[in-house]
Amino acid sequence: MSKAKNSHTVEDMFTPTLCASSTPAPVNLSAASTQILIKGSIEKVATDFCDCSLLQEYVQVNLSSMISLNSYVCKIVDPCKLFIINITSLWADVPCKSVSQYCSQKAARDMFFKCLSVEEPKIRILSYSPGPIDTDLTKYISNFSHDLTLRNSMYKEWEYVSAEESIEVLIRLIKENSFPNAQRVDYFDCI
Repeated sequence: MSKAKNSHTVEDMFTPTLCASSTPAPVNLSAASTQILIKGSIEKVATDFCDCSLLQEYVQVNLSSMISLNSYVCKIVDPCKLFIINITSLWADVPCKSVSQYCSQKAARDMFFKCLSVEEPKIRILSYSPGPIDTDLTKYISNFSHDLTLRNSMYKEWEYVSAEESIEVLIRLIKENSFPNAQRVDYFDCI
């Protein structure tokens, strides 16, 4: 089967960058750190997602591309030198109104890394939940969420963590390297 003219594989996009150095060195990979909200994904409730194209776009951006990139890196890097940081969320485990796509994709990403850790136990995987940080994402959810209770509570009831505080905990976890592989470690469990 031939590739479409504009399609690219992970190998096409990353081989020159990842293989540029011939010096073996430990790899710190944070390919699983972000998630993108696609317009319309939080303005609806779970029963409103009848448009498969919107769902496919969301899964492609937030799950498929992350799996593809990490799978490729796992093939070209010695598993003993690979350390993956998966930035996760409490919402991967706790359901919340109007963010069903965000929650389900975070849960799927977490399960991918749990499976990877069973298949490749030499790879270290830190699934870190940084706590609620005031970001563009939280502002977007607080302004556009379908659920008014969520919108109203985000800045009135939530205890936000500074990015600097959360990064300090993340760095400590990496240095100590004693966390359970691919299991979610929450900021609040570490302070």
